[in-house]
Amino acid sequence: MPLFEFKCDACGNSEDRIVPHRMTGEQICECGERLRRVFSSYTFQFDFKPGFDVGLGEYIATKRQRDDIVAKKGLRRILS
Repeated sequence: MPLFEFKCDACGNSEDRIVPHRMTGEQICECGERLRRVFSSYTFQFDFKPGFDVGLGEYIATKRQRDDIVAKKGLRRILS
């Protein structure tokens, strides 16, 4: 199932949700307002494989190197 990032314009809440393809309806925030889907400019690798990471735009040799680059660019990890 795909992981999507959503943001609430009313309260500013931002969260990631796993949304099945068949559940494409509106997503509702904890405050009761409609969530807007945010398109991120980075990718996440579930299984680490050394190589060029398109989302980061750099060659990554180790998990630690990837984590350092993610922190330096101010991105946040979706899952650990």
